[in-house]
Amino acid sequence: MSNLDAIIPYIALLIYLIGLWFVLLPVFVPVLNGLQIRARRIKRREVEDSNPFIQEIAQLLEVAINRGTLGAAYSFLALVLSVWIIVFFMLFKIYPLIFAIVGSLFIPVLSIVFLNIRIYMNRVKISYEGLNFITELTNNYRIQHNDLVTAMEFTFSSLNEKSPYSKKMLQQLIYRIRNVTSLRDYDVALEQMIFTFDTSWSKQLANLFKLSLVKGEDITEGLLDIQKDLKDLEKLKEKKRQINIQTGFMLYGLIPIMALTGIYFIFGYSGFTVDKFIEYQFINPIGLKIFLPTVLLVIVSWIIYMYFLKNKNDF
Repeated sequence: MSNLDAIIPYIALLIYLIGLWFVLLPVFVPVLNGLQIRARRIKRREVEDSNPFIQEIAQLLEVAINRGTLGAAYSFLALVLSVWIIVFFMLFKIYPLIFAIVGSLFIPVLSIVFLNIRIYMNRVKISYEGLNFITELTNNYRIQHNDLVTAMEFTFSSLNEKSPYSKKMLQQLIYRIRNVTSLRDYDVALEQMIFTFDTSWSKQLANLFKLSLVKGEDITEGLLDIQKDLKDLEKLKEKKRQINIQTGFMLYGLIPIMALTGIYFIFGYSGFTVDKFIEYQFINPIGLKIFLPTVLLVIVSWIIYMYFLKNKNDF
């Protein structure tokens, strides 16, 4: 028997399995989608039934990293608690007990700050997608004869890679609206959308959505007004960009100069060797005590810099 004769039964079996898969696919896909929707609904209900603190953490995680489940909230808290304990024991070897406790408290604080920074950066990015998002939504709303939910679904499909954050937000919004059981569910869905954007025009958009979803009113004029306002903002954005570029060049120019000056002062003027610098900075208790607050100040400075450098596209 040749090698080809031995392979033919396996090729025939593979073709049979592929054909069987395509035949059964229309049966399995609705079942799998139904199980997925049911699982999402259960996870959402678990978060809604939890205490307000867990709900707040889950909401932050959903906007920050697109993970807003109860498991994600508890995993985040467990990670923060573990790092908190480790840092406490590390500081306790250097500082007195009260300073170790106070110092370790920066871990949960920095964790929440990190989430809020991530959320703020996502809000900045999604706010600049607003014009494209509103334009696509308005066009689809007209084409679909004022059917907002269908227009959202077509907008989700038509949004390109230039609006990834709007697409994720819209996916969550469509899912929530498709699974409403009361008027309160509409409010929850729209509040999450407002929280994701955190702009004045998103609040206007949420009010328009509620009028359309609950009362069935035509919101075309309202969508066109928001679109016009965002077009006006687009004109101002170019001027802001020029100012930010000039500020960025100044900062990017100063940072290397300061770094080189510091290196010259340490190793040139002061006569430090690399071994001596490492010993004084990381092994000597005094140097380590100075190093930790310095790192904290650098982080705070970076946060302030990023906040003022990148502003949301808002009225």
